[in-house]
Amino acid sequence: WLVPGVRTLLDMGGQDCKAIRVNERGEVTRFVMNDKCAGGTGRFVEIIADVLKVPLFEIGELSLQSTKTIPINRVCAVYAKSEAVALMRQGVSKADILAGLHEVISQRVLTLLKRVEIEDKFVITGGIARNVGVVAKIGDEIDGMEITIPAEPMIAGALGAALFAFDRAKKPAMH
Repeated sequence: WLVPGVRTLLDMGGQDCKAIRVNERGEVTRFVMNDKCAGGTGRFVEIIADVLKVPLFEIGELSLQSTKTIPINRVCAVYAKSEAVALMRQGVSKADILAGLHEVISQRVLTLLKRVEIEDKFVITGGIARNVGVVAKIGDEIDGMEITIPAEPMIAGALGAALFAFDRAKKPAMH
C-alpha cells in the first residue's frame, strides 16, 4: 500500500527484525525473523546510544563521520555494551564505534535477507529505517540495489494491520 511493487521488505523494529518476500500481488511468500536475541534491533541501538551518551536521533549521522570501522565482535546487546564502554576508554571515537555497530547490524539483517532471497523493489520499514548510518551500511552490502524508505517507516506495521483488519471487516461474516 505504501510502496506499490515492493518485492522484499526488511522491517527493523524495536524488539525484532523481519525479512519478508512478497509476490506481485503483495502476498507473503517467504518470511524470516531474528529469533535468538535483540542484537540488530532498535533496543540494541538504544542501549549503545545510551552508553555513548549520544541522542538516538543523532547516531546515524554521527556514524557517517567515522574514519574507520572498529570491528564489534559481539552481537549480543549485553556484550556489545561492555565492548563499547571498553572502546571508549581506549579513546576510540563515538563515530567509529557507531560505524562498527552499524556494520554488525547490517551483517545480521543481510543474513535474514539472504534467506528470503532479496529482490528489487526493496523497502526498509521500522524505526531503524530512520537511522541513515544503518541504511547506508545495508546499501553497501546489496550491490547498488535501491532502498526505498516510506515517509513514516515507524507506522508501516500498524498501517498494514489496520488495512488487513479493514479488508476482513468488509467480508461478510461466515456462520
